[in-house]
Amino acid sequence: MASFAHWSARFLDYLRDVRQLSPHTLNSYRRDLASLQDYCERHHKTAAAQLAEADIRAWASQLHRRGLAGGSIQRSLSAARSFFNYVGRESGRPHNPAGGVQAPRKPRRLPRTLDTDQVSKYLAFAGDSWICRRDRAMAELFYSSGLRLAELVALRKRAIGVIPLERYVVDGMMTAAQAGFLVRAVRERQNVLIAGATSSGKTTLA
Repeated sequence: MASFAHWSARFLDYLRDVRQLSPHTLNSYRRDLASLQDYCERHHKTAAAQLAEADIRAWASQLHRRGLAGGSIQRSLSAARSFFNYVGRESGRPHNPAGGVQAPRKPRRLPRTLDTDQVSKYLAFAGDSWICRRDRAMAELFYSSGLRLAELVALRKRAIGVIPLERYVVDGMMTAAQAGFLVRAVRERQNVLIAGATSSGKTTLA
């Protein structure tokens, strides 16, 4: 049964010569495998085939107790999975004890909030042009509503000018019969569903 050190050396040669990984990436693999090998030796397991999933979990827990971040532990586990995949492929005995082991989840951080002075600076717009007023209104809505930026810029506005219904008929945008239907519906206070393709004028008509 080949030793862990034997397979580790072969795996690193494979990464360098076949995969042609960068020296920096190779050093990362080397450190991760050296850490796993040190764990194996302290638990009297000299061959890669002797390791079980419980050993990999214990090794990951050891890394966590040492203060490694979840991302660093995940990188070490990824290196171990690649190593055991290589050993299984080359030895003809597929065995990957690291396959089902996951690193501890990263703690979720609460979003940072703005203080009063920062909010005042955020909403301070010099000038009184229509562009400044527009930007101030968008900033206030963006800050107070929790909208995402894509949702904010996608907001539709009502038409500034009122277009008479007769204008739709004259311009050929609707027939006289359709205009008459709308007039009767409004007089009778009926609900009307306006539907159509994008940019067909639904918002303008409403």
